[in-house]
Amino acid sequence: MSVEHQPLRASDRDRDEVLVRLHTAYAEGRLSETELDERIDLTLAARTHDDLGRVSADLPRPAAPGTPAGRLQVAYKDTVTRA
Repeated sequence: MSVEHQPLRASDRDRDEVLVRLHTAYAEGRLSETELDERIDLTLAARTHDDLGRVSADLPRPAAPGTPAGRLQVAYKDTVTRA
């Protein structure tokens, strides 16, 4: 008996979590503004967890639950100016 791989559908919450990771990566200098814009579009269009994984595969994973929180500053594109 063969079982087909059915990708798990992404929820709005799943997409929101990836958007936070993208904005954090941008604030840390890991993504350019162009990359951020492209990945936001891909995230909003994502239908499965596989789609979301491709958008964020090269970014650090968020800390595991229960990990002591350090200081984190998130900058959104409209509020960041670079010299």
